[in-house]
Amino acid sequence: APYAARGKTCLLGGADANCTLVSSTNALGTKLKIACKVGDFSSLGVDVVALCVNDIAARGAKPLFFHEHCSVEKLDAHRAMQLVTGVSDGCTEAGCKFLEAGMAELPGVFATSGFDLVGFGVGVADKSRLLPRTQDMVAGDFIIGLPSSGLHSNGYSLVRAVIRAAGLQYSQAAPFDPTRSLGEALLPASRIYARSVLALAEAGLLKGAAPVARGG
Repeated sequence: APYAARGKTCLLGGADANCTLVSSTNALGTKLKIACKVGDFSSLGVDVVALCVNDIAARGAKPLFFHEHCSVEKLDAHRAMQLVTGVSDGCTEAGCKFLEAGMAELPGVFATSGFDLVGFGVGVADKSRLLPRTQDMVAGDFIIGLPSSGLHSNGYSLVRAVIRAAGLQYSQAAPFDPTRSLGEALLPASRIYARSVLALAEAGLLKGAAPVARGG
C-alpha cells in the first residue's frame, strides 16, 4: 500500500470474495514499567485491546476476535487475573470475541517480576468500504479529533525519563492533578474508538481515520 496503514488487509476468495480481513498485533510497551512500580495492572488489558482494535476500526473493519499472550518471569496469579479481566472488558467494549489468553513462564528471559503483554486482533470489512478512501478526500474536508483518556499507551519511555530527571515519585501527588498520585494519573485505560469510528464509516460519513500512536 502507498500509505503506512497499521491494520493489514487480506482479501478472501470464493463466496466471501467481497470481504476483507484486517489484522493488527501490538505489544504494550514501557507503560508496563510504571504499572509494575505502582502495582496496578487493571488497565493494561484494555490498553492492549485498544491498540489492536483501534487500528482495525481505522481501516473501516469491525473487530471480530482477539487473542492475547503474556510472557512472564514467574506467574503471579493476581496479576494474571487483572490482565485477563482487562482484556475481557476491552473486548466487550469493542464488540469482539475474546478467544484465547496465552501465558508462558520464561525464567531467565525477564528480570524479577518482569513480563510482556502482546495482543492480536482480526476484523472484517466489505472491501468496497475499506478506509482510507483517499480518492474521495478533497480540500475543505473536516478533520475530527476524538479525545483521549490520557497518554493511552504511547510515550512512556519519555515520561519515565522526565520523571527520573525531575526526581519525582509515583506515589506523590501528580503535579497536574493533586487529587491523584502520579502513578494513578499515568495509568488510565486507553479509550476504544471502534464503535464511534464504525458508526461514522457505516453511515458513509468517514473518508479516513488514523489512531495517532507510535508517531501516527
